[in-house]
Amino acid sequence: MKLLQNIVNRLRGEWALSIRRQLAWSFSLVALAIILISGYFLYSYQRHFQYAQGTQSAQELAQALAVSSTSWVLANDLVGLQEILQGAGNVAGIRFIVVLSPKGEVLASTLPEYIDRYFSDAISQRLLTQPAHPQILQDEANLIDVAAPVVTGNRLAGWVRVVLTRDKANANLREVAVAGFAIASLLVLMIVLISIWLAGRLTRGLGRLSDVANDAEHGRAFRREDSARPDEVGVLARHLYRMLDAREAEEKAKNESEARFQAVFNNAAIGLAQVSTAGRFMQINQAFCKIIGYTQEEVLLQDFTFQRITFADDLAADMNYVNKLRSGELDSYTLEKRYIRKDGTLVWVNLSVSLLRDDAGHPLYFISAVLDSTEWKRAEEELKRYKDHLEEEVQQRTNELVLARDAAEAANRAKSVFLSNMSHELRTPLNAILGFSSMMHLDKMLSEDQRENLDIINRSGEHLLTLINDVLEMAKIEAGRVQVEIAPFDLGNLVRDVTDMMHLRAQEKGLQLLIDQSSEFPRYIKGDEARLRQVLINLVGNAVKFTPNGGITLRFGMKPHTTPQRLLIEVEDSGIGINAADQLRIFDPFIQVGELSEQQGTGLGLTITRQFVQLMGGEISVTSSPGAGSTFRVELPAEEVEAADISRPEKVEIGEVTGLAAGQPEYRILIVEDQLENQLLLSKLMKNLGFQVKVAQNGQQGVALFQSWQPQLIWMDRRMPVMDGLEATRRIRELPGGKEVKIVAVTASAFMEQRAEMLAAGMNEFVRKPYRFKEIYECLTRQLGVQYTYADMPQQAEDVRLSAEMLAELPSPLRRELRAALESLDEARINAAIEQITDARLHKTLSYLADNFDYPAILNALEPDQMVNVI
Repeated sequence: MKLLQNIVNRLRGEWALSIRRQLAWSFSLVALAIILISGYFLYSYQRHFQYAQGTQSAQELAQALAVSSTSWVLANDLVGLQEILQGAGNVAGIRFIVVLSPKGEVLASTLPEYIDRYFSDAISQRLLTQPAHPQILQDEANLIDVAAPVVTGNRLAGWVRVVLTRDKANANLREVAVAGFAIASLLVLMIVLISIWLAGRLTRGLGRLSDVANDAEHGRAFRREDSARPDEVGVLARHLYRMLDAREAEEKAKNESEARFQAVFNNAAIGLAQVSTAGRFMQINQAFCKIIGYTQEEVLLQDFTFQRITFADDLAADMNYVNKLRSGELDSYTLEKRYIRKDGTLVWVNLSVSLLRDDAGHPLYFISAVLDSTEWKRAEEELKRYKDHLEEEVQQRTNELVLARDAAEAANRAKSVFLSNMSHELRTPLNAILGFSSMMHLDKMLSEDQRENLDIINRSGEHLLTLINDVLEMAKIEAGRVQVEIAPFDLGNLVRDVTDMMHLRAQEKGLQLLIDQSSEFPRYIKGDEARLRQVLINLVGNAVKFTPNGGITLRFGMKPHTTPQRLLIEVEDSGIGINAADQLRIFDPFIQVGELSEQQGTGLGLTITRQFVQLMGGEISVTSSPGAGSTFRVELPAEEVEAADISRPEKVEIGEVTGLAAGQPEYRILIVEDQLENQLLLSKLMKNLGFQVKVAQNGQQGVALFQSWQPQLIWMDRRMPVMDGLEATRRIRELPGGKEVKIVAVTASAFMEQRAEMLAAGMNEFVRKPYRFKEIYECLTRQLGVQYTYADMPQQAEDVRLSAEMLAELPSPLRRELRAALESLDEARINAAIEQITDARLHKTLSYLADNFDYPAILNALEPDQMVNVI
C-alpha cells in the first residue's frame, strides 16, 4: 500500500513539473479512455447482435419443426418423426433436438439414446407446465435452449425442443476483439505521438517566457520574443513585458522618490526623525539637531533613544501614545512635550508621530515631526492671562446684557398686556357708541337735526376707531406680532375694490382718480392680499388728503429684467409736494408734513405702510418737489399663479336687514357679556330680528344657561369676571349637546394669536369689536343658515328658503317619491307627492316653490351639499 502511495505521489510530482507533460498525458489519457469506452460499446453491441441472431434462428427452427411434426405426432408415426429430426440435425451448432409428449416422454431425438426416455430435469419439468406458446428456456453465453408447442386445434400434442451452442458466435466475437485491440493500440500510439508533438509546440512559447522572467528576476538582459503572436502566448508575453516595464518604471520612481524624500527630509524647516520600534533614532535632519542641541553623529553613533532626551514628566504620556500606535488603536498622535537639550535646558515642542507598517501590517519604524513651540508657549501664557482678564470683562458685560434683555422682555410683555387691555378698553365703549348710533339711525321718527347729530357721532367714532387701529397696528409691528400671510389672490379685483372705495373721496374734492397699468400687469399673483390692500388704501388716501386740485394716478406694471419677478406700484399726485428735508423723515412714526389744516390723524399711516412693504419683502420710496406733487413707488415680489389657484369664497350681499324671512326655524340665542352696554346692543339687535334671547353676565352663568336652555348659538365675550369666555367654551363643549352648538367670540382682541387661542378652545368663529351689524348678520347666515328680508325688497310670505332640516322628518318613501317626481318634471306627480305632506308650513313652502318651478331648490334640500365653515 505504501509502495502504491509512493508511486502515485511520484507521478503527481512528475505531472506538476511540466505543462508540456500535463498536456501530453492529458491528451493521451483522454484518447485512451475514449478508445476503450468506444471499443467496449462496439464489442457489447456485436455480442448482443450475435446472441440475438442465434436466439432468433433457434426459435425459427423450433417453430418450423413443430409445424412439420404435427401430422406425424397425431399419426403416432415415430419413424417419420425421427426422419424429420435427422434432417434438421445437420444444422451447424445443433447440440440436440427432441420432440416431447405433453407428459415429457421423448418421442424422437437427434440423439437416439434419448428416445423413450422422460426428461426429469427442472427446465423440462417447468416447460411441461407452460402454456402452449414458444418458450426460451435458456439463453446463456455458450448455448440457447428454446421450445415450440405442437398444437392441433386448441389441443397441445407435444413440444419440440431445440438446443444450440454459441461456439460460432463466440469465435466471431474473439476475432472482433483481437482486431479491435490491434486497431486501438495503433490509435493510442498515434495519439500519444501527436500529443507529445502538439504539447511541445504549445508550450514552446511558455518556456521562452519563463526564461525571460528568470532573467528579469536576476537582473539580466532578456530578449522580447513572441510579443507579436496573436494567440494566448502572445497576449501573455505582451502582459509580461508591460509588467516588467512597469516594474522598472516603479523601481526608477521609487529611487527618485527616495532621493527626493532624503532631500526634503534633510532640508525641512521642521525637525524630522526616523525612530525604530525600539525607540532608537535611525535618521534625523539638521532642524531636529538644532532643536535638541546635538549633532547627527552624536545622536546616531551613540544609539540615542527618544526616552533619553524626553523630559521625565512628559515620558508617561508619550509612551502611552506609542503603545497605542503599536497596538493599532491609533494611526498617529500629536503631543505637546518637552525635550532636554544638550546644555540641560528644556525646550517646548509640538510632536506629531506616525507608525509605518509593511504589507503584512507589521510595524517598521516611527516618523516624528517636531516643531519648536517655545516662543508660542510664552505667547500662549500671555494670551491666557489676557483671556482670563477678558473673560472677566465679558462675564460682567454678559450679566449686564442679561439684565437688559430681561428688562426688555418684561417691557415687551408689559406692552403686550397694555395693548390687549387698551384694545379691550377702547373698542368696548366704541362698540356701544357706534352700535347704538347705527341702530338709532334706523328710526324713521328722527328729525333731520337728530340725524345730523348721529352722523357726527358716527364719523367721530369711526375717526377714533381709525386712530386706535393705527396706534395698535404700529405697536403690534414694533412688538413683532404682525405676520405675513402669503396666498394666491386676484390683484385686478383688489385694484378695482380700492379705486372704487377711494373714488368717492376723490370726487368729493373734485379730483380725478386714474389707473394706468402696463400690458405685463399680472392679474393673479401670490402675496398678502390684506397687507397690500392696506398699503394701497394708505397711499391713495394720503394722496387725496394732500392734493387740493388736479388728480391722482395709480400705475401698475412689472419691473423689467428681474428674477424673480417684482411688481411695480406708483401713486402719483399733483398735490402740495414734500420738501427734501421732510422726505428724509416722512416714514418716521408720528411725523406729519404739510399745512396744519391738513394734519389730521396719528401720523402713522406711512410708517405702517413702509413696515407692511418690508414685511412682504419689498421696498418703498418717494420722489417729490414742493408744489409739483409726489410719487410713491413700491416694489414687491410677485409670483404669478393661474386663475384656477384663486379661491373665491361666495360673498353674502346683505343690505339693510328688516327681519327674518318667513319659514325660518325658531332659534334660541344666548349672549354671554359682562358689559351692560354691549348686552343691550346685541340683545336688542337679536330681538329685532325675531330670535329668542337670554343674557348671561359671565362664563359661569353662560354654562348654566346652556345646560338649562340649550340655545343653538352663543355670542361669547372673551374677557369676563368669574369665568372668561375660553374656559366657558371648553366646559360647554364637554357637556351633552355642547359639540353641536355654534359659539362665536365677540372680542376686542388686537392680536392674531389670541384669535387662534379662541378657535383652539372650541369657538366656531369670531367677530371683532366694534362690529358692524352686517358682520353679525353674515355670521348668523354662515353658522345657522338664516335668511333675511331687506328694506329694499318686498316682503312675501312665500319667499322662503327651504332647508334640509325641514325635510328631514319626512318618511323615506315619501322623500324618494318626491325626488323621483321632481327629476321626472311631471307636474301632476309632483303635486301628488306634495299633497301627502301633513305639515302645513312645509306643504305651503313646497307648493310655492313648485308653482314657481323652482325644482332645484327642493332637490338641493333633499340632497344638501356638505357645508364647510371657514374659520
